[in-house]
Amino acid sequence: MPLKPASRADWENYDDVSLVTDGPEGYEASDYIVDHVSRQPDRASVATAVWDAAVAVASRESPARTERLWRVGLVAHDEHQQEPALSAMQRLAGLGDVNATFNVGVLLGQLGRLEEELVVYDDVIARYADAPEPALREQVARALVNQRIGC
Repeated sequence: MPLKPASRADWENYDDVSLVTDGPEGYEASDYIVDHVSRQPDRASVATAVWDAAVAVASRESPARTERLWRVGLVAHDEHQQEPALSAMQRLAGLGDVNATFNVGVLLGQLGRLEEELVVYDDVIARYADAPEPALREQVARALVNQRIGC
């Protein structure tokens, strides 16, 4: 038997407990559903067209764009879908996210695109080597390490 609000007044808050909500930019599955589906060992893999659509929707101009791109990129990577993960990270890198830029290098390496991987690490090092912020310096150090591993 499906769960339903007990009274008409409860319907106003129903979206707060729904498994799928209709937001201003379309339907969104709750984290519970995403987690539940991802734990099913015999589930079919997600089609490339769906990943492409997820990246496209996440890329739309919105206050949540960065968060959405990170979510799509990380889930795609967790699902061993490097191309959509790369697409999401490249879009984030284009927005100036140094962590995503570093991840672009990692993903290119995983895809066997080693020359491109090294170019990304060179870029991270050149852009942020003199940055005073510890988070940026950490990415430079990681890029230097990965450069050595890739050579």
